[in-house]
Amino acid sequence: MSAAGTPAAMKARRYLDEIEHELLRLLENAPAFGSAGITITFHNSEITSLDLAASVKRRLQAGSR
Repeated sequence: MSAAGTPAAMKARRYLDEIEHELLRLLENAPAFGSAGITITFHNSEITSLDLAASVKRRLQAGSR
């Protein structure tokens, strides 16, 4: 059996299929400078919620107020 056909790989593919739309949306809107993140909440081996985040990092200029 190939690694792609293992139960763990099949579960991973199912999870990825479930979140693919939201993950692509997050990556399509990724900030030019900053970070993007995703937190997946599982309950009883099922995805119950996603927390998507993006933040923009700005460097403060010296003496600016």
